[in-house]
Amino acid sequence: MKNFTDRIKIMDMVNSFYDKNVTDRTALLMKDYKWLDVDLKLYVNQFPDASDEYRKIATKEIQRYLDSINPDAFQMLRSIDKMKYYYINKNKIDRLLDLLEYQKTTFKSLSIHKKQNSYIGNFPMKDIPDDLKNMTKELEFYPPVEAVRKIEFSQNTLKIQCVFYISRLKKQDDFEAKAYLYNKKRNQKIPLNIIRKSSKDLTNKRGYRFCRKPIRVVKYDYSHCAYEIMIDLNNEKVIDLLKESCFIQINYTNGIINQTFLLGKSDSESMNLIQHYGLDCSIIKTHLMNNGNLQIQKEENILYVDKYNIEKGNVVFENIQSLNLYHNYLNIECNSMIPLKDLDCGTYDVLADSKFISIKCQSQQFKDENNIYFIENGLNGNLQIKKYVSQILVDDIQFQNNKIIFDLQYSNYLFDEIPSLVLSNKKYNYDIYIEPKEYDKFKAKFLIQLDDSAFISQLANGEYTFTLHNKFKNVYPLKVLLKDNVYKYKIFDRILYFSFSNNEINLKVDHEWKAYENTRKKRRILKKYIYPLLRLLPLNKKTIIFEGWWGAKYHCNPKYLYEYINKHYPKYRCIWFLNDNYIPIHGNAKRVRRKSLQYYYYLSVGKYFVNNVNFHDEYVKRKGQIEIQTMHGTPLKTLGLDVPGELDDPQDRERFLRRRARWDYLVVQSHRASQITSSCYAYNKEFLRTGYPRNDILFEKNNLNDINKIKEKMGIPLDKKVLMYAPTWRKRNFFDMHMNIEDMKKALGDKYILILRIHPFAYKGFDETILNDFVYNFSTYESVEELYLVSDIVITDYSSVMFDYTILNRPILFYTYDLKEYRDYLRGFNFDFEKEAPGPLIENYEELKQAILDIENVSKKYDNALQKFRKTFNEYEKGTASEQIFKKVFEK
Repeated sequence: MKNFTDRIKIMDMVNSFYDKNVTDRTALLMKDYKWLDVDLKLYVNQFPDASDEYRKIATKEIQRYLDSINPDAFQMLRSIDKMKYYYINKNKIDRLLDLLEYQKTTFKSLSIHKKQNSYIGNFPMKDIPDDLKNMTKELEFYPPVEAVRKIEFSQNTLKIQCVFYISRLKKQDDFEAKAYLYNKKRNQKIPLNIIRKSSKDLTNKRGYRFCRKPIRVVKYDYSHCAYEIMIDLNNEKVIDLLKESCFIQINYTNGIINQTFLLGKSDSESMNLIQHYGLDCSIIKTHLMNNGNLQIQKEENILYVDKYNIEKGNVVFENIQSLNLYHNYLNIECNSMIPLKDLDCGTYDVLADSKFISIKCQSQQFKDENNIYFIENGLNGNLQIKKYVSQILVDDIQFQNNKIIFDLQYSNYLFDEIPSLVLSNKKYNYDIYIEPKEYDKFKAKFLIQLDDSAFISQLANGEYTFTLHNKFKNVYPLKVLLKDNVYKYKIFDRILYFSFSNNEINLKVDHEWKAYENTRKKRRILKKYIYPLLRLLPLNKKTIIFEGWWGAKYHCNPKYLYEYINKHYPKYRCIWFLNDNYIPIHGNAKRVRRKSLQYYYYLSVGKYFVNNVNFHDEYVKRKGQIEIQTMHGTPLKTLGLDVPGELDDPQDRERFLRRRARWDYLVVQSHRASQITSSCYAYNKEFLRTGYPRNDILFEKNNLNDINKIKEKMGIPLDKKVLMYAPTWRKRNFFDMHMNIEDMKKALGDKYILILRIHPFAYKGFDETILNDFVYNFSTYESVEELYLVSDIVITDYSSVMFDYTILNRPILFYTYDLKEYRDYLRGFNFDFEKEAPGPLIENYEELKQAILDIENVSKKYDNALQKFRKTFNEYEKGTASEQIFKKVFEK
């Protein structure tokens, strides 16, 4: 109640300010629209769980607002929201409750029919005027569902296969689609040839919606919503327009609804969307931008090469006098010959006279004593030279029944101790270590027993790379000069594909579904028909459901709360929902694959639910079920309802608030965090002011004995201090240290080692050739909390690392070399970063090095800032979060 009355007071103050100071009609209109669509509706939707007193006061206040609101703002609302206010204005609260129940259970399967020049929703409420059921405007407002499925170049024609349609309309065969090549910079467009294709599979996959009250299935016919768009690359106007970035603009109309949008996005059926095509002295390129739009552009001044030679370790181009090689920020100038031995390992773009080169001849691969080289066109169509270390050569691989034997040879003294063959899962970022059967300083033999259940139980879905690690955890790729081939094995419910390609060994693992789950249609039946029946079963009061990062990870607060309960309260049945139930976890929990029959069973009977994000929208919370939202960190930036424009789409906002409404408890680290989350989530239930379960380990193991055990497990020296560099990401698949590693090793190497924790979005751009006995890579190490414990100093930037690491009361340095560029980003922070940072903001490498060398004085200088930051953001961190949560929730 207090939350509602406080919101009303704020709204009155804003109204008063607008009345006195604002004359712009649009601003006044949008203010009224926001009151209706966000602020007031938030409390209307809480009527089913509210007391009679709350409903009475809220109804009166909302009626007061409806009397003064701009009618145009009311007309901007969705039909179902207009109906809510209609009932409130008529004091029909019982009918409002019926409508809210309808929205929760049946609205998503609402059918819409065309009536003259309008679209009317078939709402069952007979006492609602027809004009409030008119959904024409909102159908135009919502963006269509769209996806680019395939891109193909053929005979100077670019073919784009795509789908798009307006959700909720039962038939769309009366719609006409027009396509244009659109140059946004010039504001020019050219009409394109577009053909409608059959799309019955789209109806089968997306056209059925289950209605619970009454139980029925509603079908939407999307069988005429697939299209093929063709761009004639012989057309001079097209080629001229493609000199700048172009997009595909779609106009989709039937005379009543008129939608215009830029084509883009992808779905599970999408493939080959990054393409290039040589055309005269240019390359036509396609790719999806970060906002999902399909971009097409012509790159001119391409030099095509028909032939090159490899002579004594040099790449020689005829009739080219000047070459440039680009690697990160490095520019190497050459004449017509590229000396491969002089290059550092990495990937180089090759230019001639400021023109990109593209080869028309066959790509080449070859090796010398220590390296392997690849000369080929990259994904962008431009020539690249790739150089890899090849100290680890695969002599032989033998496939014997369910055994795979690797014979490896090294060219240097790399392994004074036992080497490990490491299978790295790129999808879930974890490693499987295999010890050798035989080894010495020059060779090793490894055996993989495929029918070993202990081994198979670690193989989650995804692709695996093979590397060899020494005692320093340095990574050496395996290079194999064998003919490309694929070997397939079926072990239990796993399908394994071992392949040789591009001189690398790869493993791909697929997980078979059970017979009654093995198609999307069968899994939809489980969700729509079986799940509602399972919810009739009684709740199991000792069953706890855990999930992290939408089923992708076993990590963070859910992991540590689970491990505490598993250890101290074994009578509770713990269930982990995972995208792949072979993702490794600790303890005795049952791993359950999301979308399976078991998933819906435990979703139905579980008593407690723990997540650090949100459970899937299909989860229907039952009476008596309890959900704990642990968060995955104190919000560094504004989010949710506090971000202007982020939830402008009413459907997105409705989904956001519906998920939040399921939370019974919200875990926070501090009073400041509770204030932030109260606002951005409009959260008004109970806070668990306990700190985070994942941080309990920072108290429990913050001692020399445990820290040394962790160091031994990591394989790092016990006699040196540890620097950890853990920056945020700036550009996907790109990473730059912005440090002089050789100089740093020389200045600090006697006392320190440097460990790296690179953001997953940037990790693909990391150059592993910098690793040595000073620099260690722990970017995929399973516990960042253990990395905090071994670190004497953390170097970060704008990362939320600062909130957890400062619990340890150790020095933290902020390497903000791009602070000027990032200031716009910082404006979205929940605190004044430049004034309140618990350590110095450092702008260049020399300052960073000096700060580390003088860390004692730096720590004294910034101690007040550190203590103030800890008091503000680590207020509730006591090292007993898991215990407190268990007692407050499970023993309640």
